[in-house]
Amino acid sequence: MSWKKFSKSLNFVKKGSIFSQSAFYFCSLGHFTQNSTPEILLLSYDEKLSIFNSEGKSLSKFPFSSDVSALFLKDIYDKGDNVFVSFSYSGEIRVFSKDGGEIWKKTLPSGIVNGIVGNLDYDPGLEIVVLLEDHRIFVLNNQGQVMAKYQHPTDILFVDIGKINSTQKKVIVFVDQNNSVNVLDIEASVQKIPVDIPVITGFTTLSLYDQTLLAVGDNSNTIHILDKKGNTFETYRCRAPIQSLSAGPLFSPDIDALVVLTENNHMEIINIEVKDPKAYIEADKKPVVAASAFPIEKQSAKLDLNTDLYQKTPSIQSRGKSESKFEVEKSSIHSSALNLRCPECGDYLAKTLIARILSNKDAYCEECGKDLKRSDFNF
Repeated sequence: MSWKKFSKSLNFVKKGSIFSQSAFYFCSLGHFTQNSTPEILLLSYDEKLSIFNSEGKSLSKFPFSSDVSALFLKDIYDKGDNVFVSFSYSGEIRVFSKDGGEIWKKTLPSGIVNGIVGNLDYDPGLEIVVLLEDHRIFVLNNQGQVMAKYQHPTDILFVDIGKINSTQKKVIVFVDQNNSVNVLDIEASVQKIPVDIPVITGFTTLSLYDQTLLAVGDNSNTIHILDKKGNTFETYRCRAPIQSLSAGPLFSPDIDALVVLTENNHMEIINIEVKDPKAYIEADKKPVVAASAFPIEKQSAKLDLNTDLYQKTPSIQSRGKSESKFEVEKSSIHSSALNLRCPECGDYLAKTLIARILSNKDAYCEECGKDLKRSDFNF
């Protein structure tokens, strides 16, 4: 069953709207309370951090520096304890607990204009992706060590992560000033998704039943829901110019909702409903795009990957309010095996699979199920 058969298969239901006298400039979703669904974190120009529930009800408000360009509340250590991760225009990353206790901080060589926090490798700890004002993307592990650097030739406007090349592993997706949507796999190269939207004003990845879509706002106040080939799947019209988009499981663990910041000092909460969930899941069991389907970016793009750090799995031994102590377990996989693809479907192979292949153990591609043997690869 094709994606085209799902035209008008989504309902967009506005669940709430919030107005601020001083405009919001950043939004993210995180677990501030013990609720099973996340809350909405908003930074405003009057130097406030405001926290709302999924219906738009105010929960808390705190003084917060306007030098902070982005703020996230995530369990970056996979220990069941959410911590704040803040980025500043002055170039500082700061990780601190809910009670304000500093865990660590790091200053980068340029100001940070945006970023995202999520999992980009095969261990449960999260990575920190920052967008610098000098067109660079840095990827740090949860200790603050730089795992990868990428230099883009032009300004980058938006950055997010999502399962684009694979059904298992997330990659970085970003929009540059040429309104191009690019995919950056820190184990591979920069590739481009063909998106025919002349002016992009907002961008985020969107999960529906563990499948990744792209939500793209344009200068006609329209949100385009795209598949991973860049084809328009559905659209939603906003009442005001779109400033930014965020997504997360506000109402359901299976379907992300959208949070839209607009230029009239409003924030809109939009629930997405799938009319026929069973048919939707059956139609998208496999990824829409294989990794080899993207045209490789031919610009003078440079990726600097620290393979030694990337092959380490950090885990916390103990952690206080003001310091962190880590135990680091190094992988036995050689760096030359880092970029292996399945010879059948082209999907990147997890490091755990590569280790089994190197050890002549039973291994199967997570994407197509192919039986993988050491003889299939040139080690």
